[in-house]
Amino acid sequence: ALRLKQAAMAPKICSIEGFIGELAGLNPIEPLPLLLRFYEIYKKNTRETPPQPLDQFLNWAPLLLKDFNDLDTHLVDTQALFAHLDSYHRIKTWAQEEESTPLIKNYLTFWEEIPRLYEALYTHLYQRQTAYLGMHFREAVDALEIYLENTQSYHYFVGFNALNKAESYLIQGVLNRDRGETLWDIDAYFYEDPHHPSGRFIREYFKHWKPLRHQKIPTLSSYYTEQKTINLVGCTKGIAQAKHAANLAAAAQTTDKNESVALVLGDEQLLIPTLSGLPPAFDDFNVTMGYPLSKTPLYAFFMELIALYQQSPGEGFLIGPFRSLVQLPVLATFLKATVPGWEDFFILLTKQNQRLVLRDKILNLEDPNLSLTLLFGLSDVSGTFISGLGKICTLFIDHLTLQKQSQDQWNLYYFERFKKLFLQLAVFQKEHVQIEKFSVLRQFLKELVALESIDFSGTPLRGLQVMGVLESR
Repeated sequence: ALRLKQAAMAPKICSIEGFIGELAGLNPIEPLPLLLRFYEIYKKNTRETPPQPLDQFLNWAPLLLKDFNDLDTHLVDTQALFAHLDSYHRIKTWAQEEESTPLIKNYLTFWEEIPRLYEALYTHLYQRQTAYLGMHFREAVDALEIYLENTQSYHYFVGFNALNKAESYLIQGVLNRDRGETLWDIDAYFYEDPHHPSGRFIREYFKHWKPLRHQKIPTLSSYYTEQKTINLVGCTKGIAQAKHAANLAAAAQTTDKNESVALVLGDEQLLIPTLSGLPPAFDDFNVTMGYPLSKTPLYAFFMELIALYQQSPGEGFLIGPFRSLVQLPVLATFLKATVPGWEDFFILLTKQNQRLVLRDKILNLEDPNLSLTLLFGLSDVSGTFISGLGKICTLFIDHLTLQKQSQDQWNLYYFERFKKLFLQLAVFQKEHVQIEKFSVLRQFLKELVALESIDFSGTPLRGLQVMGVLESR
């Protein structure tokens, strides 16, 4: 280890996304604003009359935005690519020109419109000094020369392996000017084996990058070939494996607090069972991975709540969806704790053979915190329904905060993230897009949640490190 003999300033450390953001000089845009802005741009630039409603737009727009992001990240010549795509799809349908149907015409029109939508979105975001990740990369590459002329900093690119084209261009640009060096993330075993796929990219960089061609082979670690002790433990099912692994890891960390212990999950969906399997008094751990919001129990809760209103005839709720919703653990526990007569009401409801649960009967129950009014007294989706979902999040956040139960902390994090989503959605509904159907809201929520994850916090330099396979690199 390097030991300094005098005080010194620590180097600035940032992710590659932070570095390209600094070069590009643009602010990142979140998925929801990006999607809604794209819908506004689509309506202004499409030749379809009328433009597709929001629910149809959501069927293809997220995928197209991902393609735009990939094109920019890899510095693709978009004009040439879009021209080739248009020609390809015209050739693909040429035999049907004489009996061309409206479906075929719409299909070809869609491919004609993609270049216009891409240019309009890029221009719109750039004028507002915002960008999605691919835009950041493209603009950073354009700004690299100016950046290098105006900085004296020396750069270390640490831990990279497989680079996209923009990253490759940026790092080579810095190396060409003798303003930095690379410290690669690879073991000597993989680099020196000419056929091993794990070393393919870095071998290619040393072969083709001009700044690296004449460099000596880097000094690499050789952990892979060191002797290891591997214990096999028989354990059935994923949940049981997660619980047992958590106990083993916590015991190893507790035995020697100076030891580096990592718990690597082959299935990242087992994160929550793993964390819940740690001993109650054990809190010396750090999670280095995000957890998909779509895998949380609250996603099912909100989807079922929206579906309940979607199927409601107006004066009440269908008994099947209602019973399914209120029996979800997060809501069942909450109603039992906050509504005094809830259990008796639900038992009576179960005994009665009725098709509908009338809203009046629900709202007439004793309800000190107006919980039932918030949950089952919401208005039509085009009114205050979305803001009502945000208020439901606040209701649960306040309740869970007062409870101060360790097992409730996960739900508290989830509600805070969903509250943020609903607040964003309410603002954009008011200013830009009117959501008029519950089916559209459910689809919107599905698309948004797929892009979100929970980021955990902890102490990365000590304690048990819990991570996925990707983070273990």
